[in-house]
Amino acid sequence: MLNQVFPHLEKNLGYQVFYCDLQAVYDYESFYFELASKYPEFNEIDRLDKLSPLSFKRIINKLNQVSNRQIIFIFDEVDELLAYDLQFREKLFKTFRSLSQRESIRFVFSGTTSLVKRVRHPDSPFFNFCDVIKLQLLTEKAAREMVVEPMETLGIKLEDKENIVQKILAIAANHPNIIQYICAELIRIINKKQQRVIMKEDLYLVTSSQEFYEYFEGLIWGQSTALEKLIIYVMWNFREFTEEELTQEFKLRKLRTEELSTALETLQIYSTLSRRGNKYFFTFHEFAKLIAQYSDIRTLVEIYIEKFTGGALK
Repeated sequence: MLNQVFPHLEKNLGYQVFYCDLQAVYDYESFYFELASKYPEFNEIDRLDKLSPLSFKRIINKLNQVSNRQIIFIFDEVDELLAYDLQFREKLFKTFRSLSQRESIRFVFSGTTSLVKRVRHPDSPFFNFCDVIKLQLLTEKAAREMVVEPMETLGIKLEDKENIVQKILAIAANHPNIIQYICAELIRIINKKQQRVIMKEDLYLVTSSQEFYEYFEGLIWGQSTALEKLIIYVMWNFREFTEEELTQEFKLRKLRTEELSTALETLQIYSTLSRRGNKYFFTFHEFAKLIAQYSDIRTLVEIYIEKFTGGALK
């Protein structure tokens, strides 16, 4: 999404836009050198003896002196940098907030667990700083187009088209990465068989494989913590549940409950949980059958209770 946002903003002559993928950035030094490697405006970083959050502010002040354009920073995958900044009382991100308020610099951040937690925390510079946009699953129309249109472009036919498309959407729950994976595997299978028609048994081969299970499992959990996994397994037999019902289940097991709201929020961001009103439910109904087939849910509850509590109930 940010790869679409960046060129769109860059076309506007009134904006000066800086885009950085911070996935491999883990401290102030790597953050500044990532900026300097992409943008000459940050080359003077090489001449600074000590890099600190104030270094960023000094460079922005100089940029404002030579430009009357709106400055926008797009920082993708900020979680590692944010985790590092937390060790120093979030001085860098407090600098971002200060620049946004005093210098009208605009920031766009993307991230997952660390970002979600800090946005909700009243002591964080993110609190009441950012407007939160949650990426959602595809609409059924968009998901259908993602399956059908590339196949038609490649001249590939689907046996019993409607049935196969509906089955793919049901398994993937309209998640784009999973749709993409299934379709790529289907094409790989028919290429191997040197045919241009996808059969129902081809779809079964993909979705019943161990490789598909491992891919799907890794995707839906993302960077989920022991608590987030525990929530799913504790509430496994609930078709849907409220936060109050979840809290009650944790109290019955004498587990602490103060982190549940944030964990529920994170699970929605991963699309592991969906929400309708005040009710939560596991997004991937079809995949749940595979989890039950491959795993013992009761054992998983015990495993993640131990991980969550550190081996002792608190």
